[in-house]
Order: sequence, then structure tokens, then C-alpha cells
Amino acid sequence: MNKALILTFDVQSKNVRTVAYRATLEYIQENLSNATVYKFTNNQDLLKYVREHTFSSVISTNEIPSDTAFLLKGIGLVQIVIGMRTELMDISDIMIDPLIRNSEKYLNGTGYLLTSLLDVRIPDSKSKSKIE
Repeated sequence: MNKALILTFDVQSKNVRTVAYRATLEYIQENLSNATVYKFTNNQDLLKYVREHTFSSVISTNEIPSDTAFLLKGIGLVQIVIGMRTELMDISDIMIDPLIRNSEKYLNGTGYLLTSLLDVRIPDSKSKSKIE
């Protein structure tokens, strides 16, 4: 089975977007049996770790530095980024952003928001229904 690498970052941000993106990453981490969590410190240590193990994909929030994303792309890992960030659009393979309107190209919109994060109803732009 292909293994996924989940990258976490020690960034001290507590805005709504960051909380939602990190919670989504934690949800994936808890529910993906073939995932290994790695706390990012620098590119050199990350590259060494990736070369010592076999990963087919990397999952992170949009807190990933652009140069790190570019490095991982260069060694052939499929990149899944949670949270839209312009600099990562051409580097990442899949972007998941539950906090922006739906798009044909990206996995975004309230349909991808974890219901456990919702305290209020948010209208879904496609179906005009509400998420509880």
C-alpha cells in the first residue's frame, strides 16, 4: 500500500482559516491508516527523511513553504494541500479548501468542510441547502 506523509508546521496562527485547515489535516491523519506524520523543521532534514522512507504523496496545510512544496514536487511526490494559496496553485496536485466558493478545478466549497467545525449553518452555493 502506498504511504502518505503528513507534514505539520509549528506556525503560531489562530485565525479561522488556519484552524479549519489544521482540523481537516488532523481528521485526515486520524482516518488514513497508511499515513506518517512529520513535524517540519527544515528542507534538508525533510529530504533526508523522505529518502529514508517510501512515500507516494504528501499532505499539508497551505502553511507549507513554497520552496519545500517545489522540492517535494521535484522528487515526484503527489501533493495535497489543504487551503488555497496562490503560490502553491501550480505546484500542488490537489487543493482542498472548504472555505471558498466552489470551483470546477479545485476541491473547495462548504461540501468539504468538516461538520464538526460548524457551529452555525452555512449555505452551500450549488444546492442552496444548508449544512448542519
